[in-house]
Amino acid sequence: MAFIAIAALSSFAKMDSLITDHYNYTSKQLRFEITIPAELKDKLITEENESSVVFRYNNLGAKPVFVFSINKIKSSLWMNVKETLSNAVVLQINGDDIIYCEKTSAASLRGKNKADYESVVSRIDEIIKSYKSSD
Repeated sequence: MAFIAIAALSSFAKMDSLITDHYNYTSKQLRFEITIPAELKDKLITEENESSVVFRYNNLGAKPVFVFSINKIKSSLWMNVKETLSNAVVLQINGDDIIYCEKTSAASLRGKNKADYESVVSRIDEIIKSYKSSD
């Protein structure tokens, strides 16, 4: 009986660690939250301003590399800009504002961090799907 209880507790602990193996990035400026896998926390550098949050790969020993961004633009400007963006997805239309995500078109990079970068890029869609507006 004790073995079953220990096994059950062990399974619960594993489930709990799976649930908490992420962190939530909150943008107060753009008023959204996304969930990022914990193993990527130190691999992404963020830069936020009034109209965008840019996520770059922390390319140790070299220049950080663009991975994706979440941007806010007026709908009147969106019509002119959307044709120039090859990897953009609209996340939200909020009145006169469009919130969209632009993803990198570089699936790989050269150098010692190649496999690590590819691992990060492979998780972009998962992260973007977690987008939640704070409005």
